[in-house]
Amino acid sequence: MPPVVLLVALAIACTRPPSGEDTDIGDPHDTGAPVDTSDSGDPWSPAESLQELFRRVLGGTVDPRDRPALEDFVADAAEADGPWLHTIRTATSEDGLTWVEDAATVWERASVPEAVVAPDGRIFLYAVDGDLDRFLERALANDSVFRERGLVGVTGLSLRISTDGVAFGPEEPLVVGGHTGVVVDPDVVLREDGTWDLLYVGGRPGPFVEDVVPPDEDPFTWPQVARGADGVRFASHAVGEAGFRFLDPTHLEMDDGSWWMVWNGLWTARSVDDERTWILSGKREWLEGMAPDCVRYEEEPWVYFQCPGGLKLCLARYDAKGEWKLEPGALLERGRAPSVVHLPDGTWRMYFVDDGSGG
Repeated sequence: MPPVVLLVALAIACTRPPSGEDTDIGDPHDTGAPVDTSDSGDPWSPAESLQELFRRVLGGTVDPRDRPALEDFVADAAEADGPWLHTIRTATSEDGLTWVEDAATVWERASVPEAVVAPDGRIFLYAVDGDLDRFLERALANDSVFRERGLVGVTGLSLRISTDGVAFGPEEPLVVGGHTGVVVDPDVVLREDGTWDLLYVGGRPGPFVEDVVPPDEDPFTWPQVARGADGVRFASHAVGEAGFRFLDPTHLEMDDGSWWMVWNGLWTARSVDDERTWILSGKREWLEGMAPDCVRYEEEPWVYFQCPGGLKLCLARYDAKGEWKLEPGALLERGRAPSVVHLPDGTWRMYFVDDGSGG
């Protein structure tokens, strides 16, 4: 799910304060009358905007009396397209070209999957977590770990781990140390030295806590990179300078040590300074696609993506000369945001989003 849709949905949700008549929120001292704090010394008052509400969430100052406003937010957000309406499913292939969809559902209320095969063969599956119920629970608890991990359930990432690629363990909130705010659209590369390199769309919490966000602080113009040793805990590595707007990025480390990135529209960029600066490479006007995912196979990037004009999945290869070759036809007749892994036994597995539209 493109994060811009998510943030727009959040920006329009819960703009109304809780009704003065609805004060039954679990306070044993609540008499049912509107709260008068003028002489009591109690500084609480109803949040007058979404921005004020999220200042409290991010600051860990949510009061039990904020529950109605948070419930309004969750109810309004649930009516818009978002990860809470998405399901992650799987497909398998013998050659990466011909795919068969599996019956299994591996993750509900999650979107934009990213799968990585760990050195021990386990599959790490990252996704934008859309569990709004957990968001409500942890926000009311003023959970500091929850806040530090990108607001799981709204704009945060979670991780599930599997030994067979189908049955996954429970969600674990992903730790991106040194970053607070938007954390979505993960892409992870496991480097030869064992380092896990996480590229994601990230930004300050400005869209939530400020009435006006300066254009130069648009979270979708700054490629964020974090690195870790175990695939679970990451530390911020770089806030890349790009100068262009991007969504749903995917990236590869090349033989010369440079990095190659592709994002929505199948635009490409390169970095030669360890992902700190990205230089736009260009675009083929005849080639369009959304939510791409790169797999390096036989020294050639294979880019899986959502086909233009519909919810189907396609494949293009990018050769050493910088030329694209589009494979004919759709790989799957429905799906969004594919993530593909080439397994140690030679087979392939794809994780993709089913948004319930039926293709």
